[in-house]
Amino acid sequence: MRTITGRLSGKKAIITGGSKGIGEAIALAYAKEGADVAITYCSDEASAQSVFAKMKEFDGKYKAIKFDLQVPDEVELLMKQTVNFLGSIDILVNNAVLLTKKHFCHFLETAETDLQASIDANLIAPMRLSREVCKQMIAQKSGGAIINISAVSDKRPEANTQTLIYEVAKAGITMFTRSLAVGMAQYGIRVNTLSPGLVDTPLLRRVVPKEDLEKVYVHTPLGKMGTPEDFQEPAVLLASNTYMTGSRIVIDGGRSVAPPPSQEAFEKAKNFWIN
Repeated sequence: MRTITGRLSGKKAIITGGSKGIGEAIALAYAKEGADVAITYCSDEASAQSVFAKMKEFDGKYKAIKFDLQVPDEVELLMKQTVNFLGSIDILVNNAVLLTKKHFCHFLETAETDLQASIDANLIAPMRLSREVCKQMIAQKSGGAIINISAVSDKRPEANTQTLIYEVAKAGITMFTRSLAVGMAQYGIRVNTLSPGLVDTPLLRRVVPKEDLEKVYVHTPLGKMGTPEDFQEPAVLLASNTYMTGSRIVIDGGRSVAPPPSQEAFEKAKNFWIN
């Protein structure tokens, strides 16, 4: 059995999209810190069970729950299963997203159904779940923490319009975080945002063309993609620090503060790719 460090000992956490990438990394970090954890997955049960098996190496309660962001009625079912299993909810990480290749297209070519689906899943769904979790936390009278995973483009849009709808949704999440933090402070509920830059996840490699990723490297001063593990310590911090709320932590390799790249730098980046 692995060592438990205990900063989240006794806490009950739910992490949406916890079967892969950043969500998986945060789930494992929370388990290591002593939290009981429920993760959600949409379709890849095998990956969810793999994360579940890894968490079981720690001494806690863990559960993988099927949950579709696009189905509003599933929020009530998710809440019921989570509370029945964990007993309470102290931490919510809104990590799950909807981003497929068909959503990665020029704005003028975006289908009406895809436009609505992206806003519903990436903005409305986290708001809906946060609302229900806040109700639960208020009833518990013990406060809590909500962590919304946004994106560095919530403040700085990309040069093209391929991910415009996604960026708008994430900008909404960041503003939602700030507003909810003010509204929920009286109940001891803290709300913060993590804004990733380019992170090497299965989702990113599946939906973003290689040539577009090559272009992005030139915008990142550290010259590399981040890893899901880069978000473990910040996520633990936001879950455990009792004086942080309404904050936004950016983890992007310096991309958000980098000046526009030179043509020379762009040419050098063309041949750069992580295998």
